[in-house]
Amino acid sequence: MDVFLGNVAGLWTQWLWPVLQLLIGLGLLIFVHELGHFLAARWVGIKVERLALGMGPRLFGIRRGETDYCVNALPLGGYVRMLGQEDFKPLEENQKPDPRSFMAKSVGARLFVLSAGVVMNVIFAAILFIVVCLVGIKFRAPVVGNTVETLPAARAKIVWDDPPEGWPPAGKGLEPGDRILSIDGKYAESFEIVQVSAVLAHEDETFEMRIERTRNGKKVTGTAQVGVEYRPSDFGRQLMFGIAPAADIVFFDEPEDAKLASPFRKGDKVVKINGRQVRHNWDIAKIEKDLDGRPATVTVLRDDKEMDFIIQPDISGGKRGDMLWSEDKRYYGKEIGRDKKEVTFHLEDGTEKKFPTREVIVGSDELLDVLGMIPRLKVTGVIDGSPAGKSGLEPGDIIADYGERGPPTFRNILDINEEFADKEVRMVVLRNGESIRKWLKPKSRKNSVQIGIMQMSDLDHAVVAGVRAGSPADKAGIRSGDVIEAIVPEGEQPVKVENWVDVLIALKKADGKKIGIICRGDEKPRSIGLLDKKLFDPADYKVSVFESTAGFNPLTVTIQKPNPLAAIAWGARKTCDQLVMTYGTLRSMITGRLSTKALSGPVGIGGIAIKAGRHSVIRLVYFMAFLSVTLAVINFLPIPVLDGGHAVFLLIEKIRGKPVPVKIMNIVQITGLALLLGVIVAVTWQDIARILGDRW
Repeated sequence: MDVFLGNVAGLWTQWLWPVLQLLIGLGLLIFVHELGHFLAARWVGIKVERLALGMGPRLFGIRRGETDYCVNALPLGGYVRMLGQEDFKPLEENQKPDPRSFMAKSVGARLFVLSAGVVMNVIFAAILFIVVCLVGIKFRAPVVGNTVETLPAARAKIVWDDPPEGWPPAGKGLEPGDRILSIDGKYAESFEIVQVSAVLAHEDETFEMRIERTRNGKKVTGTAQVGVEYRPSDFGRQLMFGIAPAADIVFFDEPEDAKLASPFRKGDKVVKINGRQVRHNWDIAKIEKDLDGRPATVTVLRDDKEMDFIIQPDISGGKRGDMLWSEDKRYYGKEIGRDKKEVTFHLEDGTEKKFPTREVIVGSDELLDVLGMIPRLKVTGVIDGSPAGKSGLEPGDIIADYGERGPPTFRNILDINEEFADKEVRMVVLRNGESIRKWLKPKSRKNSVQIGIMQMSDLDHAVVAGVRAGSPADKAGIRSGDVIEAIVPEGEQPVKVENWVDVLIALKKADGKKIGIICRGDEKPRSIGLLDKKLFDPADYKVSVFESTAGFNPLTVTIQKPNPLAAIAWGARKTCDQLVMTYGTLRSMITGRLSTKALSGPVGIGGIAIKAGRHSVIRLVYFMAFLSVTLAVINFLPIPVLDGGHAVFLLIEKIRGKPVPVKIMNIVQITGLALLLGVIVAVTWQDIARILGDRW
């Protein structure tokens, strides 16, 4: 019974209630829009025959006076039917309008009626924004969480206003923890302002950012000049500053559709790592720089009690190659040059090739590379419904063989996935010391072939999965499957190692000396000759405590103004900002600066609204305000059938002194309707394809 009630409660909170909120919200948006037309028509003396919510057959309603107020079967909009106004019925020449009809009124009166719906949507949006501001809503804080090394934010020069004594000189690049105060003089109240500014920018545009940096308890403000560059994204190429939003130090829920190897729960707050205080998320990176990879003690606050967990940090880096994704294929090699237009890549075959900067993204060739030795992989997460999930893989599994090629590296998995796309392939994993065989079928998703796992290096066992060609390990004769047993600094006794952390610590302690390696393969242990002392650099490696665990909540800022006048001012400003942003988005799409993949149709909008409803009612109200502004802008575009298209006809009529010929108007109306339906079908298909692409 408890399970049944739990399922019912989950169905209500996750689907029924959010969908009900969505229907109510859309009904209000449509009602407000049509109410604008209705009130304006009554104001100028036009007879209104029907005020309807929805399209298609009439379900129910009530007649008051000369107007039928009704609800129709299809929840796809609504309309006001005025005497003499027929959007789709062909007009007849020399047809004399009724004095109370739409066509009998002056051009100014008809423009007033047409624009009233849009105006009401804008007013309604402002009212909703005011309500949101009075109640309070959280946005991502305008704080830098991280910067992309190759993008403008990391290269920007900062001039400090009045730095205190001992403050570093003019800085280069934004840093984690920097608070963005304004962009080109506009107050940055949330990270949304930062994102939108980049997306809607011109390619050669540079922004003046006012930032605040806190160091050793002192706050200093400065000015940074930050440009934008194109990079690939989920919506095609997109202009970016290269700034990621900051996170909190409180964990959120594990993803609903994935199993993760994490001891943390929703709401756990990280307060210490190895006894060192953590006050901000960017403190974690500072602590990680002093870790050597050995298990770390993470102290979290749970239910007002401090609890300690022993966590094996992830280690990444090394002198490895890069992996470059282009529109046509994947390349391996090393990035050796970059500017706004081109990236120069030294490919593994020894050649150099230039790629358009806006069309490429560079990633890691392998997760960890130690003198050319690549560790095995351990599964840290499995996505439900994915090939890996269906096969029964579990977090903690160590991948011992994939595609009968031996233990795979990160790069091997990508290659084998593509080779066996939509075909069955065998994977052997080690689970609690037992060898288990699994069959799975890699699936093509978007621009890659995936099996639905998250992974990190198997640091617990010093087993070599792969050897990078031409590396010191390759030249010394180390092979896939070898187990590293000892590191031998020149002139010293062998240092026994049991795992990759031991290997890295021993190499670091060798302190620049030449080193030898004792390893074991299928036969007895063998010694590898001394390797050059310049080959290992501890600075090449990064230790991450939370790389393979559940993520953190975003760092947020609450916007709330209990003072009604302040809330009204905020709501009005927010409405104007959304109007400008919507027009800017359309302009960017028309000029090609923003991909049409960013468009959402009815299915996509419904999905976003449902997610907002699951979060909170106030979040849905905010989204409805945004949607109301968007509806106002789109509905007044100069497209036949829409209000903006009718307004264009009226303006032409005013200029000509007589209406547009009926035949021309009918042809344009039908063409506009076909165009509108085509766009709706296209964006709806794009929504569906996006959903299917995100599912297994």
